[in-house]
Parts: sequence; structure tokens; C-alpha cells
Amino acid sequence: MQDEKILGTLREKILQKLAEKNATGYVDWITISVSLLFSMRYATNFAEFEKGTLYNKIPMFDYTADGYLDGLEVVSTDYSELIEKYKDVSGTLFLADPPYLSTDVKTYTLVENWTMKNYLDVLTALSGLNYVYFTSDKSQIVELCQWIDENKNKVANLFKGAIISTVKSPTSGRNCYTDIMLYKLNTI
Repeated sequence: MQDEKILGTLREKILQKLAEKNATGYVDWITISVSLLFSMRYATNFAEFEKGTLYNKIPMFDYTADGYLDGLEVVSTDYSELIEKYKDVSGTLFLADPPYLSTDVKTYTLVENWTMKNYLDVLTALSGLNYVYFTSDKSQIVELCQWIDENKNKVANLFKGAIISTVKSPTSGRNCYTDIMLYKLNTI
């Protein structure tokens, strides 16, 4: 049945087949994740995939998009190059779908560390242009931009001239994060 957990022998058969394909060829883990892992859970390798609970989310129909993109020029390149090339072309609409702030970026091709600076660079580049921008309420990028607009004459870079000290702090498993301490001594 659609959306039910896949357990027992069937789960083992699926994992066995994926392990075989993984050893002898290519497995598109993101596409497989969409069909067999819980919503918005993605694995990028077999070890991650086999840890997950499997669900039957396999579409019961074929996807078709015949003619859907006819007449469009689809370009894939670094956003800054794309904007520079097309910013003055009449009728251009930029579609911006950056990784959502505060989310895992491992499923994005060639994105190793998407930072707040990257988000702000995209927003700066889109200023004055036609765009559609995708985000989520978790990112709080809209609230950040509203705050910046409301406070642009009140706040400068508080950390300009501050000294930065960092320490790597391990967490559970293989993850770690960096603790950051900034300090500035204006008067003592």
C-alpha cells in the first residue's frame, strides 16, 4: 500500500538490491530517497540509506512534462555569472531557489557550505531585477531583510575590529561544530 512502512523481508530485499547496484554501478540516492524514505529525508550513500525507515512512496504514475518547457532557455551556471549575463536582457525572470537557510545542503550538487553571506549575496545580486525567490518559514530570511531595512541607519558591523577565537566542538556521532567567541575591548 502507498505510504506504508516497508518492513521485514521486503525491506531486506530492497536493501540487498541497492547494495548490489551500489557495488557495481551508480545509484541516484536522492531520487531513491524521495521514493523510499520519509518526506524530506535524503541519503547520499548506502550507509545513510540503510539506517532510515523505508516507506512505499513510489509514484503510481509516470511523470510527463512533454512540451512544458518549450520556448524556455534553461541555463545552469553559477548564479552570479547568470545574473551578470542576463540582468539587462528585457523580459528576463530569475528563478532563485537557494538552499534554505538552516537546512542540510548535502543534497545540493557542488554546494559544500552555503552560508549566510551566500544568501545575502544572492539577495544583493537580485536587487532591482525580476525574480521569483523560494524560501521557507524556517529560514527567517524575510524577517532578517525586514530587520535590516528597519535598522539600516542604526547598526553598523558590531564585530568590525573584534578579535575572533574559534574552537572545534565535537557532538554526538561524526558531527562537529565550531564555537565562536568575538571580543572587542573599547575601554576598560
